[in-house]
Amino acid sequence: MTGIIILNFNNSSQTLKCLNSLYTYCNGRNYRVCVVDNASEEKQLNLLVEGLKAYKGRGSEPHLVIAEHNGGYARGNNLGCYFFEGESDVDNILILNDDTLFSMDIITPMEEYLIAHPECGVVFPLVISKDGCIDIACVRRQKSSLDLILQATSLGKLGVKRKEFLPTEGVETLDELRTEVPPGSCMMLPKDIFKKIGWLDPNTFLYFEEHILARKLKEEGLTCVLLPKIRIVHIGAGTTNSHPSKTIYRHWRNSFKYYLERYSGLPVPLIWCLEFRTWLKSL
Repeated sequence: MTGIIILNFNNSSQTLKCLNSLYTYCNGRNYRVCVVDNASEEKQLNLLVEGLKAYKGRGSEPHLVIAEHNGGYARGNNLGCYFFEGESDVDNILILNDDTLFSMDIITPMEEYLIAHPECGVVFPLVISKDGCIDIACVRRQKSSLDLILQATSLGKLGVKRKEFLPTEGVETLDELRTEVPPGSCMMLPKDIFKKIGWLDPNTFLYFEEHILARKLKEEGLTCVLLPKIRIVHIGAGTTNSHPSKTIYRHWRNSFKYYLERYSGLPVPLIWCLEFRTWLKSL
């Protein structure tokens, strides 16, 4: 059985649409749902509570967890992981953004893949943006030293390109594709493995959670696999990157700093330079 975690923050209408699409296309599937409200404002929380009443009496009636404060993406999803930790019949965890929409049953093929491939640490569908294009977040490599430098500086404006994304041409025709970093919007992991690596790293508020997760899985000798024949729509794909606010940038900067210091392996002087550059950009 799969435990599905949907993290909601002031997006109750879209969360309910996500739930409706899940129950429409995966009706009768053996799964459980945990909706985590990440300290939404009262009006949004009330809308969510009222909307969840429509699912009462169903075999997979959603369980609601209400966070006392917004601790970010990782901490919010971890609350759902803690809920499913004690559920002995839950074998897999599906992390699902509240702004995703089902158009088919993606749960069954991901469960079947994990059963057939015990070396796989995380599996996910092809993620499609609302304009019908492939979300490049599902075809990522780990960030190289050059990628990190480009993100912290303005060298990209001089034509230097990051190398962290695999080409998307022809991806839809493949049965599977080994990548290095899963999309945080939709990814399924075996619960025992997820628990062993400590769930999501709670030291990030937003951004880099998937890169950290991927590094931990690689250390365990586990693979990261995209199944292109199944897909899900991610309504918000790319929006925060395209229109970053100062608050969003500050969250990115703090997560970037943590990733640099803990996981990048870069020389300390270079880390200091990159951190200083990102601090200047926030002024």
